[in-house]
Amino acid sequence: MAAGGNELAFTRLFHGYKYKLYGFVFRLTGTHVSAEDIVQDIFEKLWKDRETLLQIDSFQSYIFRMA
Repeated sequence: MAAGGNELAFTRLFHGYKYKLYGFVFRLTGTHVSAEDIVQDIFEKLWKDRETLLQIDSFQSYIFRMA
């Protein structure tokens, strides 16, 4: 479980959502560099605050709201 610090589980979350999130952020920013930076920042914050992942009802909605 990613919330418990399981790096493999978190990696799977990242790979499962990075392209969807990147596409969304790219449409907002219009630049590849900004989109990559924002996606990286979001997943870094999620890893730092991974204990809160248990409280999230919809992970996809949550990360898109973060963006």
